[in-house]
Amino acid sequence: MIGQWWVHYRTVTSTNDLARAAAQRGAPEGLVITADYQTQGRGRRGREWWAPRKKNLLWSVVLYPPRRPEYLGLLTLLAGAAAARAVRVVTGLPSGLKWPNDLWLSGQKLGGVLAEAAIGGNDWQWAVVGIGLNVNPTGEEFPPELQGQATSLQQVLGREVPRETLRTRLEEEFSALYECFRRGEDEAILAAWQALDVTQGREVEITTPQGRLCGRVLGVDPKGALELLDPAGRCHRIIMGEVTLRW
Repeated sequence: MIGQWWVHYRTVTSTNDLARAAAQRGAPEGLVITADYQTQGRGRRGREWWAPRKKNLLWSVVLYPPRRPEYLGLLTLLAGAAAARAVRVVTGLPSGLKWPNDLWLSGQKLGGVLAEAAIGGNDWQWAVVGIGLNVNPTGEEFPPELQGQATSLQQVLGREVPRETLRTRLEEEFSALYECFRRGEDEAILAAWQALDVTQGREVEITTPQGRLCGRVLGVDPKGALELLDPAGRCHRIIMGEVTLRW
């Protein structure tokens, strides 16, 4: 279902922008929008998402989830798991996931997920999930502020990866996990995430809107929140925050 309808653009503001507009017009569920270049790509909290022309996978999908909006975090988890699985199948590289929405490789950021939704009452009107993957930039192409913090498949493999092959596999993996989401088979989604999680059992520092916390990651709960055990033995449920691994 995911990718049955697909539109590709050379240049857009962001693929999520176009997917939101399509959802508002009643586009079919599973419509995928990709682009060679974004002029206003965004990450979490409105941060700019860097992506050179024709080098990255810039991908968004329109969804009408039959679940309550409180499960948006779980939708983010399944998208991350689908992307990491696709990378592993296509390249053989051990990509992982860092809560809440980062794809991780060789200790650096490989990509990210941005889920957005319109909510009416207790239901979703629509949801859009965007995934950005650093596919073929070389190390020299990353801006100075990302040097040493971000990586690409090409940088690790030493060769280019076909974006089209990666897109096709991503849509297969996303379709399988989204069907689990639709059927309420949340344990399958959580298991997929946990198998790729680079933070579970690790000591981390988390910056939240309420302050900073340190502790050991226990995992994620059925709605996608992070569970953290602090040094005093208290368990915290965190729905928003930035995670830093304590090596």
